[in-house]
Amino acid sequence: MNRSSLRNLRSALAPFAFILALTFLGCKEGQSAQAGTRVMTYNIEWFSEDATPERIQNLKKVIEETQPSIIGFQEVQSKAAMRQILDSNWVVGMADDPDQYQEVGVAVKAPFKLLRTEWLFPGAALDFAYPDRRDVLRAELESPGGKRFSVYVVHMKSRRGSDATPQGYSGRNETDRQREQACALLAGYLSGRPDETKIVLGDFNDTPDDRSLNILESGNLLAKGGPSQWTQPLLVNLTEPLYRQDYVSIGLARAYLGQPIEPKMTGAMKSNEDTRGKEHRFPQDVPVTQTLFDQILVSPNLQSKVSETSIHSSKYSLQGKSGRTERTDKGVNYIEKPTRASDHLPVVIEVDLN
Repeated sequence: MNRSSLRNLRSALAPFAFILALTFLGCKEGQSAQAGTRVMTYNIEWFSEDATPERIQNLKKVIEETQPSIIGFQEVQSKAAMRQILDSNWVVGMADDPDQYQEVGVAVKAPFKLLRTEWLFPGAALDFAYPDRRDVLRAELESPGGKRFSVYVVHMKSRRGSDATPQGYSGRNETDRQREQACALLAGYLSGRPDETKIVLGDFNDTPDDRSLNILESGNLLAKGGPSQWTQPLLVNLTEPLYRQDYVSIGLARAYLGQPIEPKMTGAMKSNEDTRGKEHRFPQDVPVTQTLFDQILVSPNLQSKVSETSIHSSKYSLQGKSGRTERTDKGVNYIEKPTRASDHLPVVIEVDLN
């Protein structure tokens, strides 16, 4: 083919090449736009309606950095408290009980829709599993593409036990049964909804390999603590690989000295594993108190759609002072208000919910 014929061929193919290039560019842009829904769980440590300006600013910056569309909150006083850090673009769902200062809640941003919320285990009969009204909040949501799915927000019983036990210990062994029972009740409920697309998130006050989480992941009430693989899991724990690498979500601020810090603490997993099943006070007798309590689990049909799981650690999530509290009949009062966002770090996943 001579040069003149080659030029003619190029001219004839040019429009098709341009159309083909636009097609590939359009696919790439479409994929990136659909892949990025961020879902976050965040315990914001007794967040009250009269939070300090510094704390409000730190929390706003954390949300700005993480860019979530769906947030499960724990330890919030009220909707009014949440409105200090969320603008009118967010729809908030929670019980908003005036007598409760440690509620869970969900916040949803357009184009996602919050259709309804409900409490799964109300009533005094289940207070052992869900004390202090730590009931599970179920939120039914709709994606921009019209797909419906559910988000379950949890805040399990703390590992701190009573002031005195017959053995003279106070902590994890005393309260294990409460978290295990709570996860068993939730697993039973979820087992009855096998076709539902689910995201379960929150502060479990246990780690991914503890018995409570193994019950929830497997749906097996006889599951034991320790590493396990489930052939037909009820839920997939997305934070389990992070736990095995010593990533932590609580207590890291004590190691923050003003410089960037990775959310890891050497020995965190071993410390948790070594103290499991042994009498000890929590946290006094634990070698490494930083650990991974904040977790996100999804139904198996979502696992392949998750592109990232991370723990967000920045100066805004770590800087500032902790507060001092006193217990009351209704919860706690701040003797000295904190300026730090929280003692927890947010856990974030990126998932295609369309």
